[in-house]
Amino acid sequence: MRSTVLRILASVLAFATLAASPSGAEEVVKVAYIAPLSGPNALPFEEWLRIFRAAAEVANARETPKSGKRIEIVPFDNKGTVQDSLLLFQRVIDEDITYIAATISSVANALTDAMLKHNTRNPNKRVLFLDFDARDPSGVNQASRNHAAALERLREEVV
Repeated sequence: MRSTVLRILASVLAFATLAASPSGAEEVVKVAYIAPLSGPNALPFEEWLRIFRAAAEVANARETPKSGKRIEIVPFDNKGTVQDSLLLFQRVIDEDITYIAATISSVANALTDAMLKHNTRNPNKRVLFLDFDARDPSGVNQASRNHAAALERLREEVV
């Protein structure tokens, strides 16, 4: 689990390094973590949050001296609902957070759609959604194709 999250966060640092202009000062790359952090189902998602934070510490220790970038995990409580997740998606964008990590298939599918619409309407203010554990195969497969296409477009724009 932790190695998967570490790979995700290393990818975030790689994209952030490609997309940002060199300034010499340490830059904070924020990753929004959207999950049910309250209520009866919060415990496993709190554990995921701890894993994300630990992986960010490892990634920061390895990469910050080289890249000048540091990952910060910013938690958001969606209370386990799609509606709250979509409201939080807009809040994350308003706070200029570019990377969003979330799970639960229904939430992941809704956030993928929201991300694609946002990125189409705002090509200069794109966000990247990191679906780290959704279980709906049809949604995950479609989301994977959408993510792959979005990542390819981002890579072409940056390079």
